[in-house]
Amino acid sequence: MKIFPVLLGGYLLRRSRRALVWLIVVGAVATIAPLIWMGPLALPGFMRQSQANLSYWETWPAVTCSLHGAAARLLVGGKWAQPLVRVPTVARCLVLLASAALVGVALVISGPKRLDDEREGARFAMWGILLVILNPLAMGHNGVLLALPIVLTARALARDQRLWPKAAWAAGVVLVSIPRQTILALAPVPVQPWRGLGVVALPMWGILLLFTAAIAGSWRRPR
Repeated sequence: MKIFPVLLGGYLLRRSRRALVWLIVVGAVATIAPLIWMGPLALPGFMRQSQANLSYWETWPAVTCSLHGAAARLLVGGKWAQPLVRVPTVARCLVLLASAALVGVALVISGPKRLDDEREGARFAMWGILLVILNPLAMGHNGVLLALPIVLTARALARDQRLWPKAAWAAGVVLVSIPRQTILALAPVPVQPWRGLGVVALPMWGILLLFTAAIAGSWRRPR
């Protein structure tokens, strides 16, 4: 059972209410079908075990693509990381505010679809990027989901004369492509605070750069 694909409902909300309804229907069927086989206790068990998994793995150095992981290493700490200061409530609030800001920006910029609009690919790319960075345990293999947003953003910027969005896109692609083995070698456990933000979180910073490039590709019509 996976929860994070429901985030695409925010994109469909501004595009097609009919598609949003079908997303809900398909999600419900895809959830109910395995529950019939596993039993009704599987759902509360899933939620309970998810919380335990999150608290155990959130500071693991392989959680490189997650906004939550970066905050946990810096402000929570645990088996895998040495925090700068231990303030779990502050960490949760910061992640919640940052997540709400990213989703809010995506909702505002998405706007109503126009048939002659050439920026739709970049708009969809924003939501594809959010699927990764808002996943609290996003690791390198989750970064595979960035392949489509990377291509869609590049296509949107191809005829754009501005240089900074292309530079942000290129830097983002480089950072999200850093192998996990390289990061683990540069940031041994327990990860120190500065390594947590400056080394382990490099793919996360790259994802934010890709999100910025996607905003630029969808904000202004290419010349």
